Amino acid sequence: MSKTPKNGSASPIMSGDIATRLPLYLVLISASLCVFFVALWDQPTNADASAKAGSLRGSNTEQITAESVLASNTNAHELAEQVAQLTQQVAVLTAEKSTALAESQSYGFYKVNDEEWHQRIAVLKQQRVRQEEDVRIHDQPLGYMNGRTFFQRAWEPEWSCSYEKRLGIMGDGGKWLCDPVRIPKDCLVYSFGSENKFDFEEAIYAELGCEIHTFDHTIGPNPSNKPAFVNFHPWGIDARDHNPLFTLETIIKRLGHEKRKIDIFKIDVEGYEYSTLTPLLQQKKWRKDPPIQQVLIELHVRPTSRMAQTADDTRKFFRAMADAGYVITHKEPNIEYAGGDCTEIAFLQLNIPDLPKGY
Repeated sequence: MSKTPKNGSASPIMSGDIATRLPLYLVLISASLCVFFVALWDQPTNADASAKAGSLRGSNTEQITAESVLASNTNAHELAEQVAQLTQQVAVLTAEKSTALAESQSYGFYKVNDEEWHQRIAVLKQQRVRQEEDVRIHDQPLGYMNGRTFFQRAWEPEWSCSYEKRLGIMGDGGKWLCDPVRIPKDCLVYSFGSENKFDFEEAIYAELGCEIHTFDHTIGPNPSNKPAFVNFHPWGIDARDHNPLFTLETIIKRLGHEKRKIDIFKIDVEGYEYSTLTPLLQQKKWRKDPPIQQVLIELHVRPTSRMAQTADDTRKFFRAMADAGYVITHKEPNIEYAGGDCTEIAFLQLNIPDLPKGY
């Protein structure tokens, strides 16, 4: 990343790769400091300068004036200012260089220094291990449970978003988004499941101005409440192509988004998430490069008599999401309509090696 002075022209010393520039800066600072201290050591004080200049007046061998000595002192101070500027520029370059790990392991979402990033990873690993230690889903007798009991005991957020924000209406339908301030202006949103309601899309557009594509094969091709900025498609998503349902890969190709990051992927398909998303994830048909950065999903449970099946399906889903690099950023039970039997989960995709699965 090159720096450009206020006059618009790039400084030659600031061009090039950081790894190349940093040693050059250090050499310049070292040399400048040597010159500065030598000059400072050799310079008299202002009072001494005046006295020395007075004693030498009229001498045929040296014509040193107080003004010339003071000018030398001024040069030394200018040199000190230049050293300070170089030191500040090195600090900036070092900070830039230290964000490379976070950017690499978050698909560009985070630009934080190595120390903060390592702290985040340490907390994530601790939480990920606890997911397995505390939940023990596969060992619990789930036949008597209802959905709210099940989700209360299972899977908590393991990654903290400092600037998360809830977008959409209050209550059912709103979604928690991880750090909208980090989402770029050219963002892309996929929203599956509409029921002719577009409050989430309206909130996203007002907040970020993203390009938005909404999908629903159950409400016809021209939903009456669709805002003008929404690109609507009467399709659904599935693990295989059978019109009007298509795989995510097919949908991405149809829309020409093969090389674009999907910044937000929102899905609410009333229980079909397990038969739709889990196979796509398990079969490695879920894209990672470019990433699908955030997944906002409502998970549904089956009737109490089938809770064991729900537990198994849910565990497979979370394991598949973890295998794809996702971390849980938020969890919100739907108590307005489902009494807690359905839960909103927010995921963020990262690229961190050697994470414990925890599920």
